[in-house]
Amino acid sequence: MKNIKSLATGLAFTLLAAGGFTACSDLLNVEPQDVLTEDQFYRDKFDADAALRGLYGKLFDLGPQLIVLNELRADLLDVTSNADHHLRELSNHGSVSADNPWVDPKPFYSLINNCNNVIENFDRMMLQGVLDEEAYNARISDVIVLRSWLYYQLVLHYGEVPYLTEPVETFEDLEDISGGQVPVLGVEDMMARLYTDIREKVPSMGIHTDESLYRVIDGFHTRTMYIDRAFFWADLLLWQGDYTAAASVYKYILERHHGGYSGYNEYDQYKLPFRDNSRADNPGSSKYTSGYLRYFDSDLNSVVNFWPLMFSGYGDANYYGEWIWVLNYHRHYKPSPFYDLFSLQQGEYKLKPSESIIKNWNEQVQANGFLGDFRGHMEDIFGNTGSYRLEGSAPVITKFIGEYDELNPLERPGRLPFLRAAGVHLRYAEAANRAGQTYLASAILNNGVRASYPGSSMYASNDYTFRNISYATDAFGNIEYEYIDEDQDGIVEDSTMILLPAPFNFDARQTSDGDIPSIYRGEWHRGVGVRGRVSLAPVTIPDGEDPMLYLEEQILAESGRELAFEGQRWADLVRLAIRRGDPAFLADRVAQKFEAAGDAGKAAEVRNLLMNRENWFLPLDE
Repeated sequence: MKNIKSLATGLAFTLLAAGGFTACSDLLNVEPQDVLTEDQFYRDKFDADAALRGLYGKLFDLGPQLIVLNELRADLLDVTSNADHHLRELSNHGSVSADNPWVDPKPFYSLINNCNNVIENFDRMMLQGVLDEEAYNARISDVIVLRSWLYYQLVLHYGEVPYLTEPVETFEDLEDISGGQVPVLGVEDMMARLYTDIREKVPSMGIHTDESLYRVIDGFHTRTMYIDRAFFWADLLLWQGDYTAAASVYKYILERHHGGYSGYNEYDQYKLPFRDNSRADNPGSSKYTSGYLRYFDSDLNSVVNFWPLMFSGYGDANYYGEWIWVLNYHRHYKPSPFYDLFSLQQGEYKLKPSESIIKNWNEQVQANGFLGDFRGHMEDIFGNTGSYRLEGSAPVITKFIGEYDELNPLERPGRLPFLRAAGVHLRYAEAANRAGQTYLASAILNNGVRASYPGSSMYASNDYTFRNISYATDAFGNIEYEYIDEDQDGIVEDSTMILLPAPFNFDARQTSDGDIPSIYRGEWHRGVGVRGRVSLAPVTIPDGEDPMLYLEEQILAESGRELAFEGQRWADLVRLAIRRGDPAFLADRVAQKFEAAGDAGKAAEVRNLLMNRENWFLPLDE
């Protein structure tokens, strides 16, 4: 991004004991220099595109901090003996040093100030006719939602943060801040403000289609570079407790496809589809699924673990069928900073999987009865493992370094993950479960709609009308019927299943030549569910448990196994703990990290600390 003088370069806030935002010392350092003015830079749509890409360029730099804050403070990531005291402070939830770089909010606010500046200039371009309405709506929507997402991250880690929506350009602009005119919002208030701002100020929730934004740059297509506005909106609906509306938006994303690649794109993209069993040993047909070679489902020597290929392959139909928002570090221009944190051979190996998530993966039961989760460490005949591999006795996380090429040892390619299809499935399941559709949510979590709902062979007269379309059940999957009384004596003449309304209706029908209707393919006929994709047995709800609450905990556990280390965990724990009004929900899970590592004393200490919600959050006054 061009050097625009008004972009903020530094920020430090002081929150006094009263909790108010009352002082700011070095928010901005601007020295006189020869630079382009805003009028000289924001001249046309292409300058606007450059400004937008510049924001994402700065988001790259936030990558390590985002991952460390969201994962190390939770239960899935732990420190190694190589970790410094700054990382240990985060993991232990104790006092944080004033010089701890991981808790510095300035990089977040610097990028927020960039967003505010870009918003101001896009507004000016619109008023001056430089941007037409269509171009303006797409670009302003992206920046507002990206800024909102940054505030979402800040408040989840700091608990209470100033909410600035105007650019800070000079020291005189700090008067509103120091005078208390900028609101300071806690978690619930921030979520409500972001919800309102996006509802009222964002004109477009669609994806970018303008060819000047939707194209290849440095070998990477921009279609996965931009924040998914609809997903973040659905997350805010989830926070607001509007579960049906949230499920509707998540389902819209799952049924949104770009076209191209093959005639089956609408059945594959974001659907977690089955792999082509006739070519089960071919990574090109993997669909990122894991299991065993065809006809060898009980042979441990025939493991095929293609799930982790999503973290090393790029650009094919499989990649675009899974990844929704991801930034790729270029091997030449912008090397990945994650090698220092995770790699044993090419870095300093400071972070590793926690013993609790390793134990959890190892305890999963596969569909064939074997133990182990392909997403943990399960090496196949091609050398693929899962989320980590063993180098000697050291567990090394591979999600961030899977693109390393031994033939080019000085290069550091990698990616910064934000959102993929499995995450949307899990979020949909969470929303649907809370909306009362527990059995449907379990279908999405487990083996997919098609496997979970019976076909029309049970009801021949229905002519496949109900084949694998989700219909009303109780929480345990027992079918509910609508009884039609057409007899004056009160005798039931007919009964039929009640189809679920949108957004809980999924068409997973598939018929053959001789069926009626002939050769029909419902959009969800290939989906095999989150656990089904990696050949795991379904999660069932035990008798005596509250179905909704029990399944919600299972969805959270599955999110940990599927999305471990990808920057989702802390938000998941905080969201559910606040929803339930139960700090133990978060405290117990973080404490398990230390219990599994054999440190019962630290586990008790951390649990007691986190039973107080105020201790969930980092200080903002350093």
